[in-house]
Parts: sequence; structure tokens; C-alpha cells
Amino acid sequence: MNTKFTISVNWRKRLSSLLMFITLPFPNFGRGLNFRGWLYSKVILNCGKRFKIAPLVNIYNPSKVNIGNDVYIGYSTYIGDGDIVL
Repeated sequence: MNTKFTISVNWRKRLSSLLMFITLPFPNFGRGLNFRGWLYSKVILNCGKRFKIAPLVNIYNPSKVNIGNDVYIGYSTYIGDGDIVL
């Protein structure tokens, strides 16, 4: 396995877990959802426009997640490992 890819995947997994806890104090509506979506879009492989994400969402492997336009991920959702397209 390519070492560079492994390091990148581990970095994204750790940052995704950290974001889950850092964004807890943000509101669960309006700009809080938009800000969370913007932060997670920097970690996710591909992300469309108007992505919103609720608190306590656990994305196990963000390097394999593709998200389209107008997607909302609800409270306390777990998105596991594998190629995932939303």
C-alpha cells in the first residue's frame, strides 16, 4: 500500500473525529449547520454546494465520501468505511 495515501487517510480520519467535538457548541440551525458543513467539506473527498451537517456526526473515513449538492446529514449519524456517495 502507498505510504503517502495511508498517511493522508489517517490524517483525515483524525481531523474528522476532532471536528465532531470542536463543533459541538455551534447552534443546531442556520449558520451553525452551514459552518459545520463548510468545515467538513475541507476534509471530505468531494463535496457539493449547500452541504449542512448536524452535531455529533461521525464520518469514519472522509477520504472515501463523495457528497452532492443540497445534502443534509442529521444528528448523531455514523457514516462508515467504504466508497460512499450521498
